[in-house]
Formats: sequence, structure tokens, C-alpha cells
Amino acid sequence: MFRGILVALGLANFGLGLLSAIQPELVAGWIGFELQGPSALGEMRAVLGGAVCVVGTLFIVATVIPRPAVLLGALSVLFFALSLGRAASLFVDGWSLYTFAALAFEIATAGITAYLWRSPQLLDPEPDLESAP
Repeated sequence: MFRGILVALGLANFGLGLLSAIQPELVAGWIGFELQGPSALGEMRAVLGGAVCVVGTLFIVATVIPRPAVLLGALSVLFFALSLGRAASLFVDGWSLYTFAALAFEIATAGITAYLWRSPQLLDPEPDLESAP
């Protein structure tokens, strides 16, 4: 179950990153950015594209490495920090659906990864009870 959740988080992040790299104007429009010039497009492709693809890949990696606790801890801290910045934006800059939805996703992701960081044995494969003697 938890492996599936991590795979889903990985695919969601990788998908957003890939879309940001391929169609930066589309994603910028969702956020409310106006990209002007090659520098802005390059920044969008690199940061929201490339970096978020790497984050998505790390979620997938956490499902296959033997001891994922440190990686899950790093992902938890990353998403907790994103949540803090997002919450500050809601208070300082005002409410937006995008910011609220992103905050909910980031809090949930921080919580899931923190839980698995502290209980990485939940990612161990289930024993095959049917083939046991």
C-alpha cells in the first residue's frame, strides 16, 4: 500500500516537472506567472521542470532501495519546508486556490514521508503466506 502511495507521489511530481519543462507557459499560467524572455523560460524549465522531475524520481527510488529512511527523511523535510513557505504566502499574500491546493498536497506529502521515515519497515515486501509450508 505505502509503496503504491510513494509511486503515485513520484508520478505526480515527475509529471508536473515534465509538463513544466515541456510547456512552461501552461504551468506558469496555473500559478499566475508571466514568463518574459528566454531567462524566465529557462528558469521555469530548470527549477519547476528539472528539479521537480528529480523529486518525483526520488519517490520512486525510495520504493526500491533496501534502506529508504534517510531519503524519506530528506523528502519529508523538503515538503515540510515547502508547506511553511506556502502557509506564509497564504497569510502574507492572500488566498488562492492554487496555493491552498499546493499546501494541502505538500502537508499530506510531508506527513506521509515523515511517517514512513520513522517506520520504513512498512515498505518491506509482504510475506507470501500462501507459499509458506
